[in-house]
Amino acid sequence: MSFLRPQLYAPSLRLRLRGPVYQSVRNAAGVSNVRQKKQYGENEGKMSMDDQLEVLDVLNRRGWPEEWDRHNSPVLLLDHYLPVPASRLGEGNLLKGLWQTTRLSLSNRFQNVFNLSMLARHRPFLGIPNLSTPKSRWSLGVLGTMSTGPNAWIAPLRKHSLDIYTHLNEAQASGDLKAIGTLARGRMEEEVRQRIRDLPKNQMMVWKLHGEASPTQCLSIRTIDDDNMSSSSTKRKAKLLVTQVLMKFDTHQSLMIYDKKTGRLLASKGTPEAPTRIVEYMVLEKRMQMDGRWYIRDQLYPGTSVKRTALNSF
Repeated sequence: MSFLRPQLYAPSLRLRLRGPVYQSVRNAAGVSNVRQKKQYGENEGKMSMDDQLEVLDVLNRRGWPEEWDRHNSPVLLLDHYLPVPASRLGEGNLLKGLWQTTRLSLSNRFQNVFNLSMLARHRPFLGIPNLSTPKSRWSLGVLGTMSTGPNAWIAPLRKHSLDIYTHLNEAQASGDLKAIGTLARGRMEEEVRQRIRDLPKNQMMVWKLHGEASPTQCLSIRTIDDDNMSSSSTKRKAKLLVTQVLMKFDTHQSLMIYDKKTGRLLASKGTPEAPTRIVEYMVLEKRMQMDGRWYIRDQLYPGTSVKRTALNSF
């Protein structure tokens, strides 16, 4: 069974099965409702890893229900790599921490190369309009997944991601809810909208990007494809369904809050004369089989566990 490439992604299955689609998927796969109720009660949508793998294995052979739209289904946050200091990973044992850091870093680089090669087969390349695909997806360019060079394969997506990051911060400062809906989804969109609601009506924000302290860097690339969705699909190339990238933004910014009536400065984080250096890690996502845009869906924080939240709406 190669759907979602379980050898790479099995630790946290990516699709959330729920509602009528959830029930039709279970019925099509022949998974026992008795077993589900015995393990989980009546709480619909919870399945063990074994059950989920069993469902996908059967559906790969029998085909998927007509009402199941795999191109538009909620997707969990994938297993992105956020570097952690060796001392923290080793819990006081430096050698153990160095081994863990090296192992995780090499694993991430391998997955990055593999997933970038998948993107090199997709048109347009990186999901950016008018960007042509490389001549060979296995040329040396595929190794530069974390490169910050201007000629790296990933360079156009790094620039595009910085533009989205900038526009989202500007939309948040101006309270432009329509623009926010095109730049963010899921948990990130909810958080940005909540920040706008929390701002008192008599106050206004002014945000400005003053440049990069270091070039935007792609830390990890993860993809999901529809390989082997049916018994005949092995005769064709797999199509990418979803791509997620983790970007590191290291920038100089200023954020000031003013009183709308008096124009008095109430609070600030940096100023145009002395901006603050901000480092943030954002996960961007794109539905590769749709004409949609890249958007920011999550923010990750070093030293904290990754919350694998699913998007509720698209």
